[in-house]
Amino acid sequence: GVNLGDMPFVAANVVLLGSPDVGTPVRRKTVQVGDVKIGVTGVVGESIKKDVLPPPVKGQPAGANSDDITISDPISALTKVLAEMDADKPDLRVLLSHSRPDESKRIAEKFADRFDLILSAGGPEDPDGKPIHVGRTMIVRSNFSALTTLPSVKVTIRRSSS
Repeated sequence: GVNLGDMPFVAANVVLLGSPDVGTPVRRKTVQVGDVKIGVTGVVGESIKKDVLPPPVKGQPAGANSDDITISDPISALTKVLAEMDADKPDLRVLLSHSRPDESKRIAEKFADRFDLILSAGGPEDPDGKPIHVGRTMIVRSNFSALTTLPSVKVTIRRSSS
């Protein structure tokens, strides 16, 4: 398995302190689990942007970027990071989507079958534990307090014998 303590903060659309060169977050991470290569990226969705950014400076609207943290459009960021991820040729592509469930579903629809699994942690409601399928992409939801209720997903990879 993967030791989560070894996983960096992964977010394709978040920049801290005005520079992507700070070292965190990383845009994507590839991990090897046995003989399976897994590409992982994450986004903070537009649907919760105003909830996670610091309070606005006087005169700015809620959800405005600051010098400390910038959250860009998740679709644009994922378009770029998927091209980078393709170069790694992962067997499995995973998106950590900190977005409301409807936004995670729109992301799955936009990137039809580019992600195998989307772990979505952005809804205050308790999920029913049932995955949602958009094409070949499986979306598994956790509730808003995802750190205490991480979903467990068992993945089986069947390789073609070509």
